[in-house]
Amino acid sequence: MQSDKLDSPEQWASHDFIEKTMFDTNLTYEESQLRYSHWVTKGCYDKTFANKPTVYAGPNALREGMKDLIADKSSARVLDIGCRTGLTGEILLELGYTNFDGLDPSKESLKIAREKGIFQNLYDCAMGGDTPVDIPDNTYDALCMSGVCAPGQLPVSALPELFRILKPVTIFSEKLGGYLLNCMREAFLETVPAYANRFVPLLETMEKEGKIHQVEWKIYPHHYMDREGVRMIYQKLY
Repeated sequence: MQSDKLDSPEQWASHDFIEKTMFDTNLTYEESQLRYSHWVTKGCYDKTFANKPTVYAGPNALREGMKDLIADKSSARVLDIGCRTGLTGEILLELGYTNFDGLDPSKESLKIAREKGIFQNLYDCAMGGDTPVDIPDNTYDALCMSGVCAPGQLPVSALPELFRILKPVTIFSEKLGGYLLNCMREAFLETVPAYANRFVPLLETMEKEGKIHQVEWKIYPHHYMDREGVRMIYQKLY
C-alpha cells in the first residue's frame, strides 16, 4: 500500500479503508505494525473507536466480561495485552481496577497511553515467537485484550505464554488460576490463515490436558461494524 494513503487522516476516517488496510486476512506482523503506527500518529485511532459501541463493540464486551470477573478489583493485578493508546485501560479504571499494566509493541501507541497516566507499568514488546516476554511466572490475576487477535497481530504461539504469567489461586483447596479474557472478531478464527485450525484446537488441547478451563464463549454483535465478535474467558488450572 502506498505510504501517501497511510499518511492521510481523511483515509483513516473511512471504515472501509480501515477494514481493507488493517483487517486483510493475509497481513503480516511487519505490515500490521507499520500501518498501526500511521493510524495512531495521524490521531485517528481514538477517534475511530472511543465510545462508539455500534462501530467497535469489542471494548464494551470486554467491559461486561471484566465487570464481575474479579471481586477485589483494587488489589487485582491485571495486564492489558495490546493496550494500544489506553482505551481499554480507561475502561478498567472505570470498573474499579487500579493495579494494571499495559503491553504493546507500538511505541507510538505507548506514548499516548503513557500520557494518560493510568498504567502502573508499560511493556514495549510483543508476545509470542521464540523469545518469552520478560514477565515472571504467576504475575497476574487477569489478562484482557480486545481486537488483538487479528491479522498480523498476536500469534497462536503466544497462548501458552499468556497462561504462564497468570497467578495460581487456591479456593477451598481447589487449585485454580487467573483469567484470560479475549474479545475478537469471530470470523478471524477461520479466515485468518495463522489462526485457522490452530487457535481453537490449541485451546481445546490445553483444556483436555487439564491446563485451562473454558469459563465463557459468548457471541456478540458489532465487534467491528457489522462483524460479530466472540468473548472467550479461560481460567488457568493447576
